[in-house]
Amino acid sequence: MIRWLQRRYPLLIRGSVAKRILEQFEADVAYLHTGRHPTPQLRIAVRRYERADSLGLIPVRILAAFLSYVLFVTNMTAFTSSMKGGGGRPLYLARRDFEANGHDLIGLLEQDPMRPIKVVGPYVSISIFLCFVLYFCYMMLRTATGGRLALSWKSRVRHRYLLVNRARQVVRACALAKRHPDKWTGRSSGKRSVGIAVNSLAREVGRAYRREAADAYRWPHRRKALKDHAGKVVAALRKAELRLDTDMPAAVSELSDLALIIADRYSRSMTGAMLDDHHLDGLEPVPDREPVRVAVIALVVAAAGAAIAFLELPSGAETYLTGGVGLALATLLYRGGATRATEIFEAVRGGPASP
Repeated sequence: MIRWLQRRYPLLIRGSVAKRILEQFEADVAYLHTGRHPTPQLRIAVRRYERADSLGLIPVRILAAFLSYVLFVTNMTAFTSSMKGGGGRPLYLARRDFEANGHDLIGLLEQDPMRPIKVVGPYVSISIFLCFVLYFCYMMLRTATGGRLALSWKSRVRHRYLLVNRARQVVRACALAKRHPDKWTGRSSGKRSVGIAVNSLAREVGRAYRREAADAYRWPHRRKALKDHAGKVVAALRKAELRLDTDMPAAVSELSDLALIIADRYSRSMTGAMLDDHHLDGLEPVPDREPVRVAVIALVVAAAGAAIAFLELPSGAETYLTGGVGLALATLLYRGGATRATEIFEAVRGGPASP
């Protein structure tokens, strides 16, 4: 019965999927003949990443959406009923009553002691609801970026081991490129797949540095050392990637070897020594432009949303137009990394991130 469920519904039993992916990873490493084998820590990291499926975010989203809907309907119903049928008065009408009564506040209170609550209560309720919406957006952003305050532990696990998965994808792309040398040219060539996987790994190395630097914010010398090392690791990956156009077999072997070393060191929390010194000799750190890109996307999306709000568009069109502007800009900044572009745009909007 369990085996039938594993074959029929693999997403419901992530253990079988994680085991199959781990076996494929080990087979790719053996096929590449790198002389290295996945360490126990690396195998554990691969299994943990695959078991922490993004479906774990669905209950969180459903619960948050339901609570938001209930609070919104409750607050709007209370607000409209107090303004119309409940005897409440908007602020400008309450001020007009106060002036018409000769600025006699005591007289107004004697006529209706509940008048202050009727006037101020709806606005307080709306303010509380807006605070909840802001907090909810913040928590969803933390969940999308895998922060410590994330609503789902699966999101934290996936973001923690995302670098390991990127390295596994590099090994997989290198194995496919070596297995099919007749497909090294063309738009869907193995060379292009390897390049995309290497760029994704390089970006994740920068993100791993920023996570470690956030923990070491009190020690500037540690942050600087982590930043320089991450920049040199990216430079080593870029240097090996350049050989794809001159010596494809050697480049595939070198890139897979570097990816295995980086993943193994990262799985053992050696973020400051992801590569040895002989791999980094003579290399200059590559500047990290990821925060600048995210800031540009966030500012442009916010400005586009504010500008589109003044246009007389049909209901709901503003959301799609703003989303199109943000996604187009993210794709332009990340060029070939369309997957990474959508991840950044979802994080800016406060939605879930796709690993």
